[in-house]
Amino acid sequence: MNMRKVVFWGAGKIGRDVLEFWRSHWIHPDFFCDNRQELWGRDIDGIGILSPEQVYKLENPTVYITCIYFDEILGQLLEKGISRDNIVKADHICEREMLCKISDYLKSYFMEETHVCQSDRSLIQETRVCQSKRGLMQETNDGLKKGCLIDLSMGMVLGGVEKWSYTLADVLKNCGFEGAYLMPDSSHNGMENHTFPAICVDLNKRPNKKSVLDLYIEGIVYSRYENIVCNFPFEIFVAACMVKKMSLRELRIIAVVHCDEEVYYQTFCSWSDYIDKCLVISEKMKRTLVKRGFPLEKIEVLYWKIPCDKELVREYSSANEPIHIGYAGRLTKRQKRLDLVVDVAEKLKSNGIDFLLELAGTGDYEKELQAEILHRNLSDCMILKGMINRNEIPEFWKKQDIYLSCSDWEGHSISQSEAMAEGVVPVVTNTSGTEEDIKSGYNGYIAELKDIDSMTKNIVHLYQNRELLPIMGKRSYEIILERSEKLNEEAFWKKMLRE
Repeated sequence: MNMRKVVFWGAGKIGRDVLEFWRSHWIHPDFFCDNRQELWGRDIDGIGILSPEQVYKLENPTVYITCIYFDEILGQLLEKGISRDNIVKADHICEREMLCKISDYLKSYFMEETHVCQSDRSLIQETRVCQSKRGLMQETNDGLKKGCLIDLSMGMVLGGVEKWSYTLADVLKNCGFEGAYLMPDSSHNGMENHTFPAICVDLNKRPNKKSVLDLYIEGIVYSRYENIVCNFPFEIFVAACMVKKMSLRELRIIAVVHCDEEVYYQTFCSWSDYIDKCLVISEKMKRTLVKRGFPLEKIEVLYWKIPCDKELVREYSSANEPIHIGYAGRLTKRQKRLDLVVDVAEKLKSNGIDFLLELAGTGDYEKELQAEILHRNLSDCMILKGMINRNEIPEFWKKQDIYLSCSDWEGHSISQSEAMAEGVVPVVTNTSGTEEDIKSGYNGYIAELKDIDSMTKNIVHLYQNRELLPIMGKRSYEIILERSEKLNEEAFWKKMLRE
């Protein structure tokens, strides 16, 4: 960064958030700018807001676009002759383009004590080396620990990603690796797992106005683990990339695409230079990443190892009993679409189907879901089981005939695999990973997203043809058994963590 004038274009909430982040690192812009005329001449925390015409008259300014209208403003600036090299995307404090641009200043924040020369407000003018802090940074590279941090950005909850993480911790511990969970202290945890200790970052108490990103960077640096498994494309992942970008210490980043959601592809592709390995849980994800330009040599397909008995021993409901339907996971409307599960249940009841739908888990839709069940008179056939222990999951699925999922997107659902391992017949929407496990009409049924009519029809068909349950259930079980027998998780992770 040089002494040219720095402008934040966008004087709304995003601009204020980025300003707070910058100031926590003793840097700040010279001006704000906004297309809204009523803001011209005002200021934000002492920084004046210019009109666009005033910005155009500045000599070779650097413009950080701090709003959601990046493409529109980019076009506006290019049309006025401002070089693309001087225009930076900055619509979030974790935006890669911005962080890479200011990484030298962020690095100085961690390795030196910095302060602003008041006579010139254009970024950092003076630095004073803090030898004790530099010594700590050197120490983190001298005594690295074999093992890894595991990203639990959502806290310890009963979700597919978290369940996989707890299993991963068991595998790593069996391999002789140390490790720790890195997680926010402000999360509402639905369970506890003590395989590894937890490094909790208190997001509500930020000393010296440090940002969330700062706190995670410090947690990663001072933990001294050689590796980090990033389960989410959020602040912990970006903090890990910044540790590498700023050369604060050696770190191997293993990113996992757990979900077929745009934010994973966009973020991981944007930071691909800093990712050592990207694990995907379906071939569809692999194709999508490669299509987006992610390096093929960094991608590996990761399948779940699901506990599976050598023989399938269980019973299914008979024709004179309710058919048993199960769901296990987060009770949310977003992604998991528990609202559509209620719609399916209502249609089944209106068709005279005798069923019992049990739902295990918790989530932000739980209270509303309970209200919907009462409102639609479904209390006799829908039961919320709440959180169940990990060791109770196999028994839960042994009682079910059908696994139901109405998700809008998934990665490669662990709950689906766990259910199939117990001979449950899946009736699901067409999300990532389903076609690798399910052949519709052979060992389960796949419907298009939001197609509750097809899902209802498939359940009715199984209800009226109960003899299909043990046939299709055994086929599902055999798919999971065969895959699990081929997997050697310890060998995989020893190689992955460079033992």
